[in-house]
Amino acid sequence: MRISAAENEKLNSEELKYSWDKNRTKSVLVARRMMYDHPKKVFHDYKRDYLKKVFLKHYNLFNSVNRNFWKIILGISNEEIKRKAERSFRETCKIWNY
Repeated sequence: MRISAAENEKLNSEELKYSWDKNRTKSVLVARRMMYDHPKKVFHDYKRDYLKKVFLKHYNLFNSVNRNFWKIILGISNEEIKRKAERSFRETCKIWNY
């Protein structure tokens, strides 16, 4: 996965700390930051709605402790997670027409 210089500029220095592999998409780096950085710093740099979107998109990256913490902090219900899981499962299990 190649990252253009323009896309690299969008990443701030805090996000680059969590770039230890070739995956440099902003949402993955923010998810890693949510897992490993202090929550006050994360809330200082990002809006709650954006963090909620990132959490739901990358729910599978979080361990059980981080999942429960962010679920409570962001006010995410079990129903929202269930809807997201069902939708993403159906999207990834499509049968291709040959």
